[in-house]
Amino acid sequence: TVTKVYSNFTNRKSRIDGFDHVVHFGLQAYLHKLQEGFNRFFEAPQPQVVQEYRWRVERILGPDAAKAIGTDHIADLHDLGYIPLVFSAVPEGTLVPIRVPSLTVENTHPDFFWLTNYIETGLSAAIWHPSTAATIAHAYRVRAERWAERTGGDPAGLDFQIHDFSYRGMSSNETAAATGAAHLLSFKGSDTLCAADFIEKYYGGPYD
Repeated sequence: TVTKVYSNFTNRKSRIDGFDHVVHFGLQAYLHKLQEGFNRFFEAPQPQVVQEYRWRVERILGPDAAKAIGTDHIADLHDLGYIPLVFSAVPEGTLVPIRVPSLTVENTHPDFFWLTNYIETGLSAAIWHPSTAATIAHAYRVRAERWAERTGGDPAGLDFQIHDFSYRGMSSNETAAATGAAHLLSFKGSDTLCAADFIEKYYGGPYD
């Protein structure tokens, strides 16, 4: 669960001082949203989703390219009725060394090899921001603990000493929720109230 991610860093001496690791966070929320999007895709009439795809490709690449690309693969995916992908990942909240993948995506049906590429951009956009926010918050936590120890500060207050007031500076409510939740991997103080909703919706329970 997200509530215990910070306490589950098992080796405190290995915590990052610089940014040679990244905190993996946000994939589970993305998978919920991906499933919701594909549910709408499969529930819609096939002629509708095929036509929408054709229109979109025509507007972006032109009629000739749209004709060359075709829509059979979209119709076939609709007929399949499920997402033929397998996601494998380290547990959320894990410190992952730079140059080590935190997740992989594989297709499970040879006819839909193209689907991994189709979701790549959306996947990157969904997890980059919360992972980055979680990594920065973790680095703050490391430094706060170090200076509390050096100066004789009471470590009991660290959970609330680096408080999240970032909501009004975010680009959207969705971004605020994701990055606010990421901050809560390392701290407990937050005025980004929608972060609690994000955690409850995508991570299976209230944040405590």
